[in-house]
Amino acid sequence: MKKPYLLMLFLIFLVSLFSSSALLTCDIKGVCDSGEVEMLELTATPNAHVADPSFDSYPYSICCSGVPGLGTDNSGETFLRLSGPNNAHVEISTNNNYPVLVNISPSQVSCNYRSGSCASDYTCLASISSSTNAVVGECDPGPFDYDTQVCCKCDATIKGYVSDEEGFLDGVKVELFYGLNMIAEYPSTAAGGYYEMDVPCGTYSLVASKEDYVVSTVTDVSLGLTAETEINITMTYGLVCEADCTYLLDDRCHEECDGFTDGGDSCQFYDNIAKTKCDLAQSGWQVEYDSDNIVRCCEGTPGAVTQIDTVINCPYKNLVKFYRIVTYQGKPIKMVTVVCGD
Repeated sequence: MKKPYLLMLFLIFLVSLFSSSALLTCDIKGVCDSGEVEMLELTATPNAHVADPSFDSYPYSICCSGVPGLGTDNSGETFLRLSGPNNAHVEISTNNNYPVLVNISPSQVSCNYRSGSCASDYTCLASISSSTNAVVGECDPGPFDYDTQVCCKCDATIKGYVSDEEGFLDGVKVELFYGLNMIAEYPSTAAGGYYEMDVPCGTYSLVASKEDYVVSTVTDVSLGLTAETEINITMTYGLVCEADCTYLLDDRCHEECDGFTDGGDSCQFYDNIAKTKCDLAQSGWQVEYDSDNIVRCCEGTPGAVTQIDTVINCPYKNLVKFYRIVTYQGKPIKMVTVVCGD
């Protein structure tokens, strides 16, 4: 039987390969890629006049992605004001000289302006030449950037409870992954099974682990559409026998599983000797049954050891052998690699 914890680790790997979401990312380019949102249009870079995204006539765009629900609707944060809908100068949002507001949503996004470069937890959208009557350039560092950087970030909170069939679980480590990169960790749940983490908006995998329990994974967790997202996790106790004589948690044979039945399948060691010899051995390993026989764990039938004599015929003048100690069926063996050629 395939183990659930192995499948969940595989799911994490798949997320790293196929997830289209990331943390907030912005770039100035000719055409926004699929999945990106156009925030502004630019006449050039640097020294750009700008237009509202609906203008659709300028050769450059500020393109952003990575936040669930990312857009430019009025519910979001104003990051620039424009002197008009197109061919416009810009100013910072706290001024009140220009009538056209350019927003970035969802409402969890916040923006500010920094001299030099954005703080490490912010993403730069563009740079501007001054606080008003400004033109737009690239972000720092860039060959065509201005001193004032337009910086935005999106923060969200994920929280919830971890439990099993008996109730809430303490001592559970809860981790948030983007692909194979851990973004945040809640080291250990308390008696009530509660966890809470403040993280950047994005789409993640949530992983809960505890000794003697099957790892529990929740994929495609979208954070940022609301300020707080509650994800409750149910875990399964792993020291439970299965019909192949292993535990739900591992792939090792366990003698105490002898006779366990599940849906018509049952664990049946060959006899008490095999049960003792195979205890804690990896399923599929061959172990010594007695001086003349081996048995394949967990439920194999003892059989004699087969000795195969090998003969190497090399018609060329060069015969090279490589020796290496490897593990096979749970035991160290000497692997010999032979190369024959001119």
